[in-house]
Amino acid sequence: MIIEAVTTLSDTQYQSLLSLEVLPEQVAFSGTSEAALAALHKHSSNLVRGFALLEAGLPIGLFLLKRPPLSPQWVSADACSLHALQIAVQAQGRGLGKACIGALPELAYRQWPGIRSIQLAVDAHNEKALGLYLGGGWVDDGETYNGRVGLERRLTLTLDKLNR
Repeated sequence: MIIEAVTTLSDTQYQSLLSLEVLPEQVAFSGTSEAALAALHKHSSNLVRGFALLEAGLPIGLFLLKRPPLSPQWVSADACSLHALQIAVQAQGRGLGKACIGALPELAYRQWPGIRSIQLAVDAHNEKALGLYLGGGWVDDGETYNGRVGLERRLTLTLDKLNR
């Protein structure tokens, strides 16, 4: 798996990314690739970055990183937030989400060297996602919040080790 900035994709790769197929139950939480890419282009600034996961040159995943004020208001000023993480149905179950999460710290730090953490919201009932994040060193703030789709947990990954 290779992670590439959306801005560097070929037209063919970009069109393929637009039709990324995810499980229907995931769309409620991560949205569609089309919506994520529309948000990326709406705010083409230093405050949002889009990334594609490629395998053999073909898009199999997507995610966005955002900085305040484009992040939700609960995201710290010295953080970025993770959004719209999607892995294509045909590529799920192979550890790609875990690999993507593992690559986030260095990737986020390269985009914004001054950031201190990455933050995200996850469905409070999504045990698989919570296990993935918590197993990767993310810390749950211990509260449950009413989110856009239902109850959510907010997690933070501190990047102190990367801030040189």
